[in-house]
This record gives sequence, C-alpha cells and structure tokens, in this order.
Amino acid sequence: MKNQGYKAFIAVFCITCTTWIGTTAYAAPDAAAIFAAAEKFTVKVRSKIEYPHFDDRKGVFLGAGFIVDRERGWIATNAHVIGRNPSEIKIRFKGGDYLFAKPVYIDDFIDFAVIGIAPDELPTYATAAKIDCGEPPVAGSAVGAFGHPHDLDYSGTRGIVSGRQYKWHRDWVQTDAAINAGNSGGALIDLTTGSVIGMNTAGLSRDRSDGIGFAIPSLHFCAVLDRLGKDLDPNPPIIPLELSLDHERETGINVMRVYSDAGVQWKILEGDRIVGIENPASKYGAFKKLETAADLITTLRGIGEDNPVIIVERSKRKIKIAVEVKRTGYMLEQRYLYFSGATVSKTIFKDDETKNPKGFLLIHDIRDESKARIAGLRAFDLIRSVDGRHFTSIDALKDYLQTRVSKEIIMNVHRRS
Repeated sequence: MKNQGYKAFIAVFCITCTTWIGTTAYAAPDAAAIFAAAEKFTVKVRSKIEYPHFDDRKGVFLGAGFIVDRERGWIATNAHVIGRNPSEIKIRFKGGDYLFAKPVYIDDFIDFAVIGIAPDELPTYATAAKIDCGEPPVAGSAVGAFGHPHDLDYSGTRGIVSGRQYKWHRDWVQTDAAINAGNSGGALIDLTTGSVIGMNTAGLSRDRSDGIGFAIPSLHFCAVLDRLGKDLDPNPPIIPLELSLDHERETGINVMRVYSDAGVQWKILEGDRIVGIENPASKYGAFKKLETAADLITTLRGIGEDNPVIIVERSKRKIKIAVEVKRTGYMLEQRYLYFSGATVSKTIFKDDETKNPKGFLLIHDIRDESKARIAGLRAFDLIRSVDGRHFTSIDALKDYLQTRVSKEIIMNVHRRS
C-alpha cells in the first residue's frame, strides 16, 4: 500500500504467488517453506506520481509485486501502488538494486496493474508465481499475507480466511492475516497448497477493528492475465446500468438505472433482476449464477466478444437477453493537461449523460500552494468555460492556453457535490 495511510481506512493491495510446494497424505506444506518460495517471485515496488489521476496523490509510494510471466518480464501489482498516471516506477528483488520498470496495463476497476522489465534483468533464482484461479477458499482456510509492511522487507503474516464480502463495489476475500501499509501488491497465499488465492488489498484501521483485512480474489485478476497473455483486450466491459445488490435474496443484482449513452445499449430494463449468464462456448459452461456487479463484470471480461446471454427476472418471469460486449479504453492511453497546478482530462463516469451531458473537461487534481489552488479551483470541478469558450478536448484547451501565456484567464466551473 501507499506509505501515507488513511485514518479510517488503509488500502493495501497484494498479488503474489508461490511456487508449488508438494503435499503428502500426512502433512501440509510448511509455512516457512512457502514464505521462502514467495521471496523468489516477490519484488519491492517504488513509484513516483507527479500528475495524479483523481484516485491518486502526488508523491513517492512503496508496495509489493510478484512475477506473473518470467518470459515476458511481467510483474503484477496494484494500480494504486504505481498510480493511474505514473511518472516513474522502480522494482527491486531481494538482495538486488532498483531497476526501472514500465507500465504494461492498468485496471482501475479491480485496482490491478502489470508492469514490465527486460526478461534478462530477472535474477536467475526468480520464478513466476503459481496462482489459483478458482473460487476463493472457504472460511477457516489457513492463509498468509506477504509483502513489505511498513517498509519491513519480505515479511509474512498468517491467519485464516474469515469469509467473502462485497464492499465498495468489489468482491473481497476477508482475512484476519495482518495487512498493513506496504503489503499492497503482495500476495495472499493458501498455506495448504502454496498457491496465491488473492491480492492483499485493504485493512480497516486499528482504531476501528482488529484483524479485518481484505484481498481481491485471484479469479478477478486471472481474467485480466489470461487475456493479456493472449494479446487480447483485457479491459472490463462497459456496463450501461446502475446496479445494486438484491438484499432480499442471496443471489441477483437489481437494475436501478439504464444509461442510453454509455457506448453500448442492452435491452435490460429498470426493475429487472440479473440472476445469471449463459454462453456455452465459455469456460463457465452453459450457465453461471451471478451474485454481484463485480461477478458480472469479471464473467463478461473473460467470455470475450461472443455475445453472451444474460438471464433476468422480470415480473416473476425469467427472460434471456443477448447483450453486446464492448470494452472500456486503456487507462494508459488517457491523456492529461497540466497548467498552473491543475491536472485536467476527460471525465470517465458512466453517469456523464446526466451529470455532464456536454462533455466538459474534469479537474483531476490541484497541487497544493499552486496558482490554481489560490484561485479557488478544486479536484472534481468541471470546466464549463475558459474566457467564455467551451472546451471538450484537452488539445483544444491546450492550444488556447498557449495563446494566453502570462495572461489572466477567467474560468467558469461546475462543482460536483
């Protein structure tokens, strides 16, 4: 996780995998051996963020990562560890020096990223992690969290899986294994098999809880790695719906709103309840039950471009609806404009058709003590006009500002609450 922790909530992300440790009918693998194996694929990640995306902050941050593809030199970590708009990334293997790495892929939805170095820069002892891409283990399963908590290099803690939760619009493996700042990008490891079953992601602050940590289930980032390794678009699908859990039932997702200008249109209506998906050609088989919005997104991400069929309940009847799969754009292709301490880019919210129908540009970040801060601008402000002119393109705004260098401008903004 980032060095600077939040008071009420500490976000930590971990992905790591361990080489296979064999078992016998009489003894489970030794935790010490599993953590020793984790040292061979775990790295320390150091990133510098100069012009933050709205989810990030300016500064230098530390976290962890793990090798997912030795031949390509790919290392997995968290998006919040390297930033959504990183300016510098370095990684270090145990006992080695820091090496420069480049971002390969960033996924904001599951806070996941892949960075890369030249394969010949990997130590000879380094191994790729073994990831269990199946369903998370049941409550009570022994697990270990590995990373660099509070800058304590290559440290492991152990505990159990406490359950599976859906919070903050994501699926989690809940664990009582200690997860602290610096574990981000490290691994949650099954201590009976030696396989990585999750990405250590978050821990509630100690003043609110004792022993409540969260990890992203590996099945969510396995869908990304599978497509990325096959040179297929790994981005999450566009979901033109506002969804809510169905708290009256164990399964199902309530459709609260349908967006008409999200880039794709589905014949699903407000009030429908999504209960499953079918696509005989997919690895999920003819039918897969859906429980959360994250479950829907990961399933569609892995299915590919073949139009799947979503099963909804409408007026007490089950209806099959074929939907089109279109994907969000690559985050690394998003462009930013920086001036007077303000970082500006396009908006990326699916409710823009109601909140920002004219496509005004968004201020992602305001630097402390900058001219923009002194003028009263804030992050999340929408730029309605500059000197009475409307801009929906950062290139057009850049060209105009270059004609106004050293001159005062009047900016009209809409402040989102």
